[in-house]
Amino acid sequence: MVAARSGIDLSEPMLRYTERKAARCKGNATLLQCDLADFTLDEPVDFACVLLGSLYVKTTDQLRSHFDCVARALRPGGLYFLDWCVDFDPMTETAIGWECARDGIRVRTSYWTRHADRVAQTYEENVLLEIDDNGVHKRIHERCLKRAVYPQEFLLFVETHPCFEFVGWWNEWDFDQPIDGADIVNRPIALVRRTGY
Repeated sequence: MVAARSGIDLSEPMLRYTERKAARCKGNATLLQCDLADFTLDEPVDFACVLLGSLYVKTTDQLRSHFDCVARALRPGGLYFLDWCVDFDPMTETAIGWECARDGIRVRTSYWTRHADRVAQTYEENVLLEIDDNGVHKRIHERCLKRAVYPQEFLLFVETHPCFEFVGWWNEWDFDQPIDGADIVNRPIALVRRTGY
């Protein structure tokens, strides 16, 4: 039996990129262009994950809809792994940048956030790439609105959802570093289980 593999993204170019990568490693995946707050899989899976904080929901209703979709997508006992989706520090306006170069191509990356609506817990996230490709210049700017999800809210949300139970959360992708009691939280991961055996 071959395990079902599905990937979800709103971006058509990202899906095509994933298709090419999967073909190179002889992977077999079904790719769906849809919103994480509104999707359906053809058959349920045992494991779902969202990586690099890419749970881009803007409202509590969208967050609830997302978890309902994941509940339908997971078999009972299935696990849902969330990477960097819970905000353990209050959202502050941030601005950072870095630069890298190789083979005559130089990329300057700028990342910044700003509050959009403090009551709705939304903030604007910006990524700007300034590219010098051997004298050819290009700018790519991505801006999106994102809702912060804080720890006690996340726990309450999972505990009151009829289809999930909280398993745990850890720091730095390290299962030997539970977050409870940690002074500094960086790159947190959280794990929940689909109930209903």
